[in-house]
Amino acid sequence: MPQTYKELNNRCVLKMNKVVVRASKYMMIIYLIIGIFGYLIFSDKLEATLHCPTTGGNILECDFNGSFSIQVARFFVTIALVAAAPLCFIPAKTSFFE
Repeated sequence: MPQTYKELNNRCVLKMNKVVVRASKYMMIIYLIIGIFGYLIFSDKLEATLHCPTTGGNILECDFNGSFSIQVARFFVTIALVAAAPLCFIPAKTSFFE
């Protein structure tokens, strides 16, 4: 039984599904925003990057020159990872010790 389910006040499968769906929606929105910002920042360099033999067409090889938007995106990725880590580790720890 997942730890998140044990912490619900009135336990039922419907509430657990609601928690999982909400969490997934929030994370999807955060990753979409990050992806869109990343694409918009490098969109002007996209044509040059795709035809450059040294980068092999990898947009991640573009130089962002300390862009504020990239720094904001890095911050939100860090927040997303910090928020998601307990959702992975707590159930794993619980199931390991059971």
